[in-house]
Amino acid sequence: MSDPTSVPSRQGEETWPHQALRQPAVAAGWPAPTRDVGVDAGDRLSEPRYRLDPRARRMWLIAELIQSVIWTAILGAAAYAAIRILERAWLWPTAIALAIIVPSLIWAFVGPAIRYRQWRYEIRDEEVDLQHGVLVKTRQLVPMSRI
Repeated sequence: MSDPTSVPSRQGEETWPHQALRQPAVAAGWPAPTRDVGVDAGDRLSEPRYRLDPRARRMWLIAELIQSVIWTAILGAAAYAAIRILERAWLWPTAIALAIIVPSLIWAFVGPAIRYRQWRYEIRDEEVDLQHGVLVKTRQLVPMSRI
């Protein structure tokens, strides 16, 4: 009985799992598909093992706070303009600005911790596996030839 993963000795004969791998590249410049060496299907299907550096949370927090300050300045100026130029009562423009600013500030402190828990990565011989996303999980496999 022959091994189903072995390469046949006669040219033109292909065994099932490697038949598609021996086809020429579809477009010029694209590498032909290759068999994964050292990476089994279980490794590809499992969640990446490593988390980001904890300092990433601090960086995301700073970025979110900067974004919140910018939104606060824009909405504060719009509320001030609505009160002064349009001669409106201060209650509604201020309430609308606060309704946008307060959730933004809350997310600035809560968001980085939630995002940090969702990020995973793993660096393998042939690819980098990235997984991230809070509401929608995204999984990216980046070949080492692209890095």
